[in-house]
Amino acid sequence: MKVGEKYNHPVFGEMDVISVYTGEQAESDGMFINLTEYAKENFGYQAIVRFSINLRKIAVIESETDNTWTVNRPVADYILSTFKEKYEEDRWVFHREGLVQFDFEGQRIWVMPDTSSGKALHFFTPEEY
Repeated sequence: MKVGEKYNHPVFGEMDVISVYTGEQAESDGMFINLTEYAKENFGYQAIVRFSINLRKIAVIESETDNTWTVNRPVADYILSTFKEKYEEDRWVFHREGLVQFDFEGQRIWVMPDTSSGKALHFFTPEEY
């Protein structure tokens, strides 16, 4: 997607692209954390996988001494496996609804394809949209 092009949004229809903020930029800015390798190794994901700030708070364990983190396996595994099951049940869900949604411990989670590249999945909460 590029500035000046037309974009057919799955929910809102055709729109003019006036600005593009890529997933890579959002990741660099700290808006997403990249869990691609973990998702690939443990669940066979082929896409880039990014979790939002709100999901980062529950799906990773931050180091108290430096800028590193580890995956909170039970939480990340639930989120990744639940999405995979829902997507495999209905591979047309993105075309129809634009997102996949489910709950984790009372928190609604949305999963959408990265519309700037189409090669990534973004996991986030509705409040962050």
